[in-house]
Amino acid sequence: MVPVFPLYVVPFPYHSVTVRIFEDRYKEMLQHLRGGDGLFVMGRIWRGQEVGGSAMPYRVSTLMRLQSVEAEGDSFRAEALGLRRVYLSSFDQESAPFLQAEIQEYADQVISDDRSEELLTIWKRYLERCLGISEATVRTWEQTPLFNLPLPELTLALTPFLRLPYSNLQFLLELRDPNQRRDNLVKAMIQAIAGKGIDEAEEPWEL
Repeated sequence: MVPVFPLYVVPFPYHSVTVRIFEDRYKEMLQHLRGGDGLFVMGRIWRGQEVGGSAMPYRVSTLMRLQSVEAEGDSFRAEALGLRRVYLSSFDQESAPFLQAEIQEYADQVISDDRSEELLTIWKRYLERCLGISEATVRTWEQTPLFNLPLPELTLALTPFLRLPYSNLQFLLELRDPNQRRDNLVKAMIQAIAGKGIDEAEEPWEL
């Protein structure tokens, strides 16, 4: 069983998430993580509430590793890094004050071609025009390992940069076809570059 931290955001592999720990149940979870391998699951809440009550996450969530912890008065500031997607096959709400789950691997379909070049070209334009990131900074990023990831991992790594509703982010996290995920990202970024907000644009998600 792996500890589970349900929250309203959608964590992704390759990205860090910082949370403030102040509830007793999550302080106990933090102590458990610091005494072990630091692995736990973060997932978007499907049902329930983030604070003060029980919550169940979506079955497809992200396995995280605890990176750092800082005390802030009576609470803690914890940072964790997303490792990979997992499927939560069963839950345990009784054995600990915090939710736990059995996890299974959640792999993408195998693809025969890697169409990363167009995705990266449009992503760089999106960073510059929509997020205001300078061309010099983008050139620096081009030297990082992110730009050398295979298409399946690359699409997951780029998704959080898009300003999308949580429902669309969850859809992309669950999608197992890397080419379909790529096509949805490209369409969403082209719409954003053209000046269309996500509410104005045609629905980019192919269900």
